[in-house]
Amino acid sequence: MYFAIASHIFVPDPKQSASFLAECLAFRTQYKDGYGWSAENGTVSLLIHSSEQPQASLEIQCNHLERDSQALLKHADVHAVSDIEKHPRRLEQRLISDCGISLILSQMLTEDDLNELPDLPTSLPWDEQTMQHVQRILRIVPLDFRAKARQQSTERAEYLAVEQGDLMVSETYAMQALVDVTLKFQHPTLYQAMRDEGIASEVYERPCGN
Repeated sequence: MYFAIASHIFVPDPKQSASFLAECLAFRTQYKDGYGWSAENGTVSLLIHSSEQPQASLEIQCNHLERDSQALLKHADVHAVSDIEKHPRRLEQRLISDCGISLILSQMLTEDDLNELPDLPTSLPWDEQTMQHVQRILRIVPLDFRAKARQQSTERAEYLAVEQGDLMVSETYAMQALVDVTLKFQHPTLYQAMRDEGIASEVYERPCGN
């Protein structure tokens, strides 16, 4: 397996570009006699060379493209080349700096942005309406933890079904599984999500302390 540890970029003024990378993008820069300028941010290292024709383009992954774009555009030497463009699974905007470095800002769209309901990792048949209820209820879980919640709730529901000798997961098993794998302090939010789906949450609610 090969790993890229450094990329070469070509700009008219390496010193100016190094300053831009340090001030606008928080790169650490240094000059080595007889070698030139370099910049690194802990993820990528850049070797900055002199050239009359700029050949420097950096793609920056953003969590919030609009906010990050506005922060960069506050610098007098950064200008927008395009508006924010929406592609099938990501947002993108192109900027240019006066020193010749092009920036491509990109933000991957989440399942919430796309209004998607990813499939559950099932191994047994599920009642279709029940599966849709669970998919929507799981939206109460923060995105970073949702894949794990899908896995845990699906495995628990299927375990409960098999334990009772059933080969299909019904609403009863699925809702009980959600209660079982959800932390107690989050139960009120879970019960409300059930009610929003038209499910009688009182059937599955546990007394405080249980």
